[in-house]
Amino acid sequence: AAALLPTYSYLSATMRNGVLATFFASLGFYLCAKAVLDDEQQRDARWSWIGVVAGLAILSKLSAIGFAGAAGFVLFLTSKNWRSLWRRAGWFSLGVLSTAGWWFARNRFLYSHWMKVIENGSGYVPPPVSWDHERQSAITIFKTFWAVFGRINEFHYADIYRFYWWFVALALVGIIRYVLQKRHDLPRELAWFLALAIGVSLSSTLYYAHNYNSDQGRYMFPALIPIATFIGIGISTLFPERYHRWVLDTVLFTFAAINVVVLSRLAATYWQVG
Repeated sequence: AAALLPTYSYLSATMRNGVLATFFASLGFYLCAKAVLDDEQQRDARWSWIGVVAGLAILSKLSAIGFAGAAGFVLFLTSKNWRSLWRRAGWFSLGVLSTAGWWFARNRFLYSHWMKVIENGSGYVPPPVSWDHERQSAITIFKTFWAVFGRINEFHYADIYRFYWWFVALALVGIIRYVLQKRHDLPRELAWFLALAIGVSLSSTLYYAHNYNSDQGRYMFPALIPIATFIGIGISTLFPERYHRWVLDTVLFTFAAINVVVLSRLAATYWQVG
């Protein structure tokens, strides 16, 4: 279903580094999940490969740093003792530095800053923090995460966004029910890992939106796997298990239909413009 988001379909059809960052972050989430589930059998050196993937994700797009932070947290959470923690942290850091270390060193050498970000010119002054400004920024991020029509933040078609508001609200109700039922379909360490990844990604996206005037939902895409996982848990919790396949098929075909509707509307618009 994640691959059928209108925004993701649009980005996948263009040459953008966000798609590469999403790929590496998704691969990293898979490796971390495997490390958590196979904790008794894994070697500490496995974390070096997770670090390599995290470095490649960061190198592709800095917004993927949320995955690296969440991976460090799950590394700490799953280590049995301090000795194991230091070994895993060492292997993980070695992996990150082997792929992305030179980029941080370059930034430090050129800009005297480990993670230099330049957007809209270095003279941009962020507005004061206010509820109205941050609320509007969060709404824009939500809309452009699900569906964007154009180069950056062109969002139209209120009916499509209305559907996604209801869809996410339904998933949140399911997640609340999942928590209240104290279910453990998802291992606790893995659930915390995915939730932290979403939190870090959202925080960095909001920070970037406020300080660099660029509130774009696509910056959340490195956390697409955790977001889709929790949405899937929320939706499936609301329906009996025997209907899960039907629910999944309905969501997939609905998302595909929305893509068709969007493309037909855009095609009609461009046809009129000539």
